[in-house]
Amino acid sequence: SDDTATTEIYPLSLDALFRSGKPHPEPFLKAAMQLGVDPRATIAIEDSYNGVRSAHAAGMRVIMVPDLLEPTPEIEALCFAVLPSMHDVRAACAL
Repeated sequence: SDDTATTEIYPLSLDALFRSGKPHPEPFLKAAMQLGVDPRATIAIEDSYNGVRSAHAAGMRVIMVPDLLEPTPEIEALCFAVLPSMHDVRAACAL
């Protein structure tokens, strides 16, 4: 068994390409399929409530970087982490 982990970052914004938008999981499931990765082995970075709901429903771990709205208790429960900025996301990924 290979216990090594690979961290690759693929910035995607493909909302316009899907029949069902967020909070439906379709955008994240199709993105994972196009990248050839298991959604359960990915981390989605989102700034919106519906984006968090969508990524979580797709089986992804979600990092929320709040923009206009801070996470509610419901949204925070769906997140792997809530970080204040993309700089903090980069630092966390470097660990």
